[in-house]
Formats: sequence, structure tokens, C-alpha cells
Amino acid sequence: MVVEPGGFRTAFYGDNLKGTQKDSADYKATAWKTHKENVKNDHREPGDPLKAGKVIVETIAKDDPPKTLFLGSDAVAFVSGQLKQRLQEIADWQDVSKRTDY
Repeated sequence: MVVEPGGFRTAFYGDNLKGTQKDSADYKATAWKTHKENVKNDHREPGDPLKAGKVIVETIAKDDPPKTLFLGSDAVAFVSGQLKQRLQEIADWQDVSKRTDY
């Protein structure tokens, strides 16, 4: 089972997160946006890490656990939005996609 969590209230962006002060231009547009100094964390993430642990253990013990378990309302909303976009893109381009069949 793959677990895909949303935001959880942990000390991740607190003193526990160690990073480098070295600025790399290669990562400016991607990873640097989430660098410790660039992220405002107000510790209002919706997820409770203790509840997450309990849910994971309970789900693994089931006879039919999912292949992927999304944890948190924000994770569910994000993935749902992504899937809606993909389904729309399929619908918009299906005629073009099908032109490759024999």
C-alpha cells in the first residue's frame, strides 16, 4: 500500500529541518520554493499525525487494503482535482489520441 499524505502538523519545517544555505540556480524554480527559509508554516495543516498512524495500521490490517491511501482532506481534494483535469484532457483530446489506431 502506498500512502499519499496531505499536510500534517509536525515539526518538519521547524528546527528539525536542516538545509543548506548554498543557493543553486538549478533548483530555484522547483525545490528552492519549499526550502525552509522560503516556506511560511503557520502550523495549521489539517492532518493529525497520531490519527494518520492509527488509520494506516487499521487499513493495512484489512483484507482488501487499497493500493493507494490518501490521507487528509487536502490530499483527497488535490488528487480529485488532478483526476478531474486528466479526465477532461482525455475527453478533449480523445479524437486525436484515437487517430493512431490501425
